[in-house]
Amino acid sequence: MKLDLAWFYQRRSILGRLAILLALEWVVVKYVQYMIRRPAPGNPREYVREKKPHAGKRVIVCIGDSITRGEVSYNYVDLIQARLGDRFEVINAGINSELSYEVLQRLDQVIACEPDLVTILIGTNDANASIADEGALWTMQHRKLPLKPSIGWYEENMEAIVERLQSETRAHIALLSLPPIGEELQSQPVRTTRWFSEVVRRVARRYGVAYLPVFEQMTDYLTEHPPAENLMHEKWQWHSVKAIFESKVLGVELDEISQHQGLVLHSDMLHLNSHGACIVADLIENFVRHFEVDDRLEQVFSIGAASFSAPANPARSPLVLTQGKM
Repeated sequence: MKLDLAWFYQRRSILGRLAILLALEWVVVKYVQYMIRRPAPGNPREYVREKKPHAGKRVIVCIGDSITRGEVSYNYVDLIQARLGDRFEVINAGINSELSYEVLQRLDQVIACEPDLVTILIGTNDANASIADEGALWTMQHRKLPLKPSIGWYEENMEAIVERLQSETRAHIALLSLPPIGEELQSQPVRTTRWFSEVVRRVARRYGVAYLPVFEQMTDYLTEHPPAENLMHEKWQWHSVKAIFESKVLGVELDEISQHQGLVLHSDMLHLNSHGACIVADLIENFVRHFEVDDRLEQVFSIGAASFSAPANPARSPLVLTQGKM
C-alpha cells in the first residue's frame, strides 16, 4: 500500500508540474498575442478620439502591416517622428498581419485624420500568402477574406486605396515597394516580392503619386552585403514565432536576433531590423522634406520612380517624378 501511495504522489507531482508548465505556456501565448494585436500608440482612432488640433503641424499617416506597426519589426514610424520633430504629427496606421484588402476596409480611420501626407507600405502578407496555393487558401480562411490572395487582387486593392484617398483627402500620397521576403535574392519569395513591387510602381505611375523604392534599395544593399545564412521559406512561420518570442518574452533586441540568424536587414523572413527600418525611414523622410521645402502646385522629385507627369488635379499638387537614386 505504501508503494502504491508513493507511486500516486510521484505521478501527482509530475502532473502538477505539467499543469503549471501548460498554464505558463498559455499565459505566455496570450501575452504575446496581446502584444502583437494591440494598436500602435498614436494610431488613427486615438488621434481622432482625442481630436488633437493641428496647431500648425503637418499630419502624416503611415499605413501598413506589422512592418509599419513596429511591434515585432523595428519601428520606422518612430524613427520618422524623431527625425521630423514637433512640427509634424506622425500617425502609425500599421496593424499586424493585415493584407491590402483589410487596409481598404479601414480607410475611414485614415481619412478622419485629415492627413497632409500618406505613405502606404502594404503587400508583404499578400505576396507571402500567394507563394503557394495552400498558403493562399489558409490565409483566405484564417483572415476571412472574400478571395484568395493573388497579385491581380492585390493590384485591384491598391488602386481602390489610392482612388479613395485621392477623392476624399487632399493628402500627398507615396506608395512604397515591398521589402524582400527573406534575403536569398534568387529565391522564389524574393522574385514574388519583386512582382508585387512592380504592381506598386504601376499603380503609382497610373495615379500620379510618389513611388519610394524600398525593394530596389534593399536588394541593392543585399547584393553588396549578402547574408551569412539563407533561411528556408517553408519555415517562415517558425522563424517569425521564434523571433517574436525572443524579442517580446526574453527581451532580446531585434538586431541581436538578426545577427544570430545571419541576416542583414531582417530579424526573420518578413520583419525588419534597425538597418532595414532605416532604409524605409530614409525614403519617407526624403519624401516629406520635399514638401516641407517646396509646397507649390508643381513639385519635382527624385525618389526612384520612372519619369512621368501626373494628370492635373485641382485638389492636389501634380507630381513630376524623375529617375533617381538616393
